[in-house]
Amino acid sequence: MSTSVHASGSGRRSASPASSSAVADDLHGSTTVRGLLFALLGLSGLVGGTLVQRRSGANVDPRAANTIQLLVGAALMAPIAALTQGFHVPITEPAIGPIVWLVIGPSTTAVLLFFWLLQREKGGEATSFLYLVPSVTAIAAVPILGQSLHPGVVAGLALALVGTTMVGARRAPVRWARARLAED
Repeated sequence: MSTSVHASGSGRRSASPASSSAVADDLHGSTTVRGLLFALLGLSGLVGGTLVQRRSGANVDPRAANTIQLLVGAALMAPIAALTQGFHVPITEPAIGPIVWLVIGPSTTAVLLFFWLLQREKGGEATSFLYLVPSVTAIAAVPILGQSLHPGVVAGLALALVGTTMVGARRAPVRWARARLAED
């Protein structure tokens, strides 16, 4: 028991700095208290939402849950957008393409996959895959944006992969044992 907890904690500790180093080369500007507070608010929302979804929403259809979350998000963001910059979007391919991607990719497919993982895994194990997002984004930027992979990005990707694998590796013996008991 203590070994699996240690492996899980080690995996998370190595994945977090790894995901940060994967994108650190492209970060510019200064850190503000306001920015850190918003990042903390976002992290709190992710953790809280994961716990609520895992405990209360395990039997909810993921498509319905995703639809409700997108509608609530739109209702909350519409007044903010109206007050700050308005709703003007040019009807051009460079403007519409990213919007379509954001709706289909992260807003629909990724959330449905996350809900699917939450139904099958513990909350911490499901969220461990989020450490791979910055690394995958850095790799996707190579062909899409023509960016190069710096050594820090490659090191970050490797550390995030090792950390996520360490979190997932402790699940394999448990699954194997359950499968073996089911056969007997």
